Amino acid sequence: MSKLHLTGVVFEGSRFENVGLAEARFIDVNLESARIENANLRHAAFRDIDLSAATFRDVNLTGVVIADAGIAGLTINGHDIAALIANAETPHSPE
Repeated sequence: MSKLHLTGVVFEGSRFENVGLAEARFIDVNLESARIENANLRHAAFRDIDLSAATFRDVNLTGVVIADAGIAGLTINGHDIAALIANAETPHSPE
């Protein structure tokens, strides 16, 4: 089924296991409350994506680049990332 093109299909409640989707494109897709486990997303590109209230556990973010992102309330390992960045960007006077 390579190069399959699906439009207007509803797969709500479906389960996909051991599926090869390398180089697949997902455009205007609703994955709200979806569960993605044991997935290889190396070199994936995400644009105009809403990840608000998403949870990432046991993920490898090595080399990840995040640009032009809203990060209010973003925490990594319990640390408020917006506060860390704000603190790093604030000029500190020498003591």
